Amino acid sequence: MINLNSLCELPSFLCSTKKLKNKNLQCEVDNRKISKQSLFIAIVGKKFNPLVHLEMVVKSGCKYVVYEKNEANDALVSEYHGQLTFIEVSNVFNFIQELGKRIAC
Repeated sequence: MINLNSLCELPSFLCSTKKLKNKNLQCEVDNRKISKQSLFIAIVGKKFNPLVHLEMVVKSGCKYVVYEKNEANDALVSEYHGQLTFIEVSNVFNFIQELGKRIAC
């Protein structure tokens, strides 16, 4: 589990669309397994972009999504800004490594 407030201290963190709360959440990369206790980390691959299916995230009750900031991803998340809190990172793989180091300590 990770505290949302601590994400702001990671080097790859850029910003959040809403103020991050002092809340502990379980990190999840599979959008089929998320719940309202999850921090969903959207990993975009060559064939699949989970940001295309943000309606699944909303239906799950999950409120927090980490994504790599770029024009294409910004366009996909724009219609969900009122429903989800987006945490923008410069590089999602760097973010996961930084998060792993923080959790391991």
